[in-house]
Parts: sequence; C-alpha cells; structure tokens
Amino acid sequence: MSAPVDASLLVAAALVLGGCDDVLPRASFVEKLRMLAVQAEPPEVAPGASSLLRALAVGPAQPVAGAAPLSALWLACRVPPGSTSIVPCGLGPEEPLGARLPPACGTEVDGTLCVLGTELTASLRPSASLLGASGSATLFVSLAIADTDRGAAACYLDTAANGGLPTEPDRCVLAVKRLTVADPLRAPASPPNRNPALERLELVDADGTVRSLLGGDAILPAPVAAEPPARSLRTQRAEGAAEQVEDGRYEALSLSWFTTAGQINGGRSTFDPPDCQTQEECARRPPVTTATTEWVAPSAIRAPLELAADGAIRFWAVLRDDRGGVGWQEGRLLLR
Repeated sequence: MSAPVDASLLVAAALVLGGCDDVLPRASFVEKLRMLAVQAEPPEVAPGASSLLRALAVGPAQPVAGAAPLSALWLACRVPPGSTSIVPCGLGPEEPLGARLPPACGTEVDGTLCVLGTELTASLRPSASLLGASGSATLFVSLAIADTDRGAAACYLDTAANGGLPTEPDRCVLAVKRLTVADPLRAPASPPNRNPALERLELVDADGTVRSLLGGDAILPAPVAAEPPARSLRTQRAEGAAEQVEDGRYEALSLSWFTTAGQINGGRSTFDPPDCQTQEECARRPPVTTATTEWVAPSAIRAPLELAADGAIRFWAVLRDDRGGVGWQEGRLLLR
C-alpha cells in the first residue's frame, strides 16, 4: 500500500523545479536551499485557539556565495470553494496578490488574504466565522523562504508577477500547508489529528554497528575507496504516531529521507505492516515501528565537494500521516 503524498511537498517541488537537464538532481540530496516540510502544531485547531507554524528549511553543507540570512513570509487565505488545485495564497486567479502585500491578519484569521508574519515561525488563530454547517473548514497557509538580500517578501511579489513561478528558484522556495479548523463540540468522524513523531535516527553498518545521529557527533572514518560500502539509515516512529481513525483504520505513514552528502538509495519509506495484500487489509493492521533506507558515504573524490568545513554531514527524516500531520528528526555525522 502506498501512502498519499503530502500536498505541500508537491507544491514546493513544482515551484522550485525550473527546467530539465539530462541528469536531474537526486531528490534526497540537499545541494541548495530546500523547504522539506511545514508543520502546524496542532494540525487541526478549534476556532479561537492557536496553531504554531514552523518550517524545515535547509541548505547545503557548503555555504553559498552571497547568501543572506534566511527570511520568511507567511500568508493565510481561505480555500476557494470547489477548488481542486493547490496554489499558494495570492498566486491563483481567484484572489491575485497584485503588486503589494496584503494587510496583516490581525487577532484572528477569517479567511481573507492576509500576512501572518515575517519570522521563521508564525502563529495562527482562526475565527469562528470560517465554519460552515459541517463545523469544519480548511485554510491555506503559504510560506516563502529566501536567502537573497531582498528577502522573502520581495521573492513572493516577484513570484506573483511571474505567473506563480519564482524568479530565483535556487534562492527562494515556496510551500503551501492545509490547516483544518474544526469545532470540537460537533462530533467528528475521526479524533482530532496530531502530528506524528520520530524517536530515533541511526546509521547501521553491515556488521551491525549502530551510530546514533541524534544528540551528539557520531564519527565515521573518512572514505578512501572509490565506492564506499552501503549502510542503513534507520528511524523509529513514536508510540501513537499512527492514529486510529474512523472504522478502526490506521493513518498511513510515509517517510522522506534527505542528506547533504553521499547518496540515499531510496528517498521514501513507509511503515506498512508486512504480508497484507490489499490497501483495506493494510489499513486495519498496526504499522510497523521502524523504517530504513540505504545510504552510501561520499567517495574520496566527492567528499571535498559535499562536506562542510568540519566534515559534517546532515540527515533529515520527515514523517507524514495522510491527514496533514508532519514531524521530523535531524541528525549529524562527522566524516573523519
């Protein structure tokens, strides 16, 4: 069974791909500014309550010449009625942004296009006026991250003037996050969603040696071979990461892997239970607790081109459920 792909990831990917080369960069390799995930905590919020927004925006191990400190711009808007496309706020035909940014959102967000903030985190408090007869609604939260001197606001306006495509896709990235607004007093079909979490991030050698990539500096001998051996990247989901929803079904969990050096052979993993034959059967069994993929260290030739000055390599495991929840772990390894 394959889990649904997070919509915000698809939008971010579509916005930053500027063209086609004969050899496309590996999706799991961070060689430029990337937005790997956007999280709302909680991912489902009641009117009048707040949700904290943060992004996992990352860059390559080696600094980019002329890059400025990261800047951000958050906007919120209502999902257009009957809309089937996922477009950042102000970049669609229903409510075009124009040449200026909209006003600040104020105390509560009522669905009118507005600016939530310009820091790397933001907070959103939805208004009860958003709710319809069903007792729930969906907001779009859009985010631009830039490392240019002109900043994220200029990046967003330039994108609006360029038909929705960033003019500097390597220096400015956009993403969209759906946020569910629901009245807890109206009994939902499923319990309110929570963000899934990961508890471990490890590198495992072929002989079983385990290096934790969290909370310290794991060290790996620098490669001398032209083709270093493959090792396993392994992570473990937290208890309750896959919630049971209506009819006893479990959320589908998917995992995306990223690194600043070396090669990940399999950028996506799932927690699907073994031996189930159909999607229905898989959904009714508890997901497994661990997920793995294969990582190969950079060769002696590639290492100087990919490593940070101190020999550090960064890893990210991004976990998503199929109701809009997201969580991640970041690890670090020293190649010496």
